[in-house]
Amino acid sequence: MDNGHVPRFSVNEVSDVAMIPPPRRRAVLLFGHAGFAYGHISRCRKIARRLVEQFPLDAYVVSSCEEYEPAEQHEAVHEVLLPPFRIGSPDFLPERLPLPDRASSLAHVPADQLSAHRGRLLLALATHVEPHAVLLEGFPFVRPLQAVEECGPTLAYLSQRSPQTLRCAGFNGVATSLWMGEHASLVERALRELDRLFVYVDPVERSGLLERSPWLRQIEARVHVTGYVVGAPPDKADAPPQILAMFGSGVDAFRKIVLVAEAFFEFSVGHPGFALHIVTGGQLPERGYREILRLIEGRGDVIRLSRVLPGLARRLNHYRLVISMGGYNACTELYQASTRGIVLPRVAPDFGEQMEQARKFQQVGAIECIVDAEAASPGSLAEVMTRTLARPPSRRLPIDIGGAEVAAGSLARGKPSRSVA
Repeated sequence: MDNGHVPRFSVNEVSDVAMIPPPRRRAVLLFGHAGFAYGHISRCRKIARRLVEQFPLDAYVVSSCEEYEPAEQHEAVHEVLLPPFRIGSPDFLPERLPLPDRASSLAHVPADQLSAHRGRLLLALATHVEPHAVLLEGFPFVRPLQAVEECGPTLAYLSQRSPQTLRCAGFNGVATSLWMGEHASLVERALRELDRLFVYVDPVERSGLLERSPWLRQIEARVHVTGYVVGAPPDKADAPPQILAMFGSGVDAFRKIVLVAEAFFEFSVGHPGFALHIVTGGQLPERGYREILRLIEGRGDVIRLSRVLPGLARRLNHYRLVISMGGYNACTELYQASTRGIVLPRVAPDFGEQMEQARKFQQVGAIECIVDAEAASPGSLAEVMTRTLARPPSRRLPIDIGGAEVAAGSLARGKPSRSVA
């Protein structure tokens, strides 16, 4: 059941952990590792929701995204916030990866020591909760050495002091090659501490996944392909003439937001009556938000601007067209919806994760068109919007979307009991 407002606990120092209510029953600890990536936290929450609805468990969802509030709350799901990294300057507008230098959000902890500090906080929380199982979400995806600093102490402690605790990591199935040279170190130093690695893709993709990711072969027996993790399907709706543009975390989305707004100006000339709703993502710098407000000034009758809207995924069918980034969550949400989708994937050297996700979901009908924002103009994107709206939405082909249930069941069961001789 939903329980109104459930408090979120901020943990900046080890002493803060004592303020978090201990579990009333067995507990699962889920860590959305990459603090700037909403997709990791969203998957944690979807799995946590399945856990507490189906099993007598408490779930502790740990993240660093205070801007990203849960759409659904539950009395058995506890939200815990660790101090995040921040882009070095609050007014800097990154347009592409790799990200610029990041700063610590704690004045007394230098940026180069924040990962280790977060690792101590996570370890303190694990000793406080004494979890039946842990899930470190996004663990192989982020920079491996950072993952070792943040997750390594907890994994080592559980391995030595609580061997009955099931230790799992979660992975969206597409590894960035930015840090591929470090993955061997990750496998040797941390993945060996894991009991299972959940990979949230259709099981038919397993062989291809192992071929593309040689580092996974070292732990092949512990790789569990679960199916895609999705939330509740969007509400059914008879969509009015409106378009949604959503940009997730907004880390490198400013240029794309401007492109979509200017494309809509051209599109609306031939399509009076259409409206555009832009959702920037909570981490778009204030300077960028102000510039977008100036760009759409005087167009408030047809363009609406928001930062974050909890529950937006449930409303996708209220729009005739959705324009988004190409991340895992955007693609899976479009797959469950019945609207049309255009994606502008994040693309950078050695960072093709969003493009790969977009192509996979275009093949199964969730996406009508993939647009390279670097090469597009407002006029060319307006033409794509016109062509896409002129056709009915693509038919969705079947894929396995049972990942949240599979991961939740595995976490709830924990380690098999050893038989007594």
